[in-house]
Amino acid sequence: MRRVLALASILSLSLAASGAFASHGGPDDGSPMDWARGGGQVVLDPENLERAGDTLAFTAQVRPPAGSAEGRVQYVQTSEAGQDMELWNGSVDCLVVDGNTATIGGTILFGRGVTGNFAI
Repeated sequence: MRRVLALASILSLSLAASGAFASHGGPDDGSPMDWARGGGQVVLDPENLERAGDTLAFTAQVRPPAGSAEGRVQYVQTSEAGQDMELWNGSVDCLVVDGNTATIGGTILFGRGVTGNFAI
């Protein structure tokens, strides 16, 4: 579990340049007050760009007036042969946005090779 979360944290840091966004909205326009969405793939071996990297996709938001977080996260770790090794899908129940950086937490709903909670 810790290995997966550590990898997911590294992935989330790597996603800043590959399509991950976080923002604050306004409570009066019906849009999420805070949100983050994105995804990407990490190149694990710069010498072998043909090898598939681990992937992470996420969407999270806090909507007024309740202010509770909701969303989904999916993580897929691949092997040297490019086959899926670990896969999990999670439900978001915590979102903190600071500028353009988001921290997302929740519970793994379905996991192959991992169970419990996640934080990215």
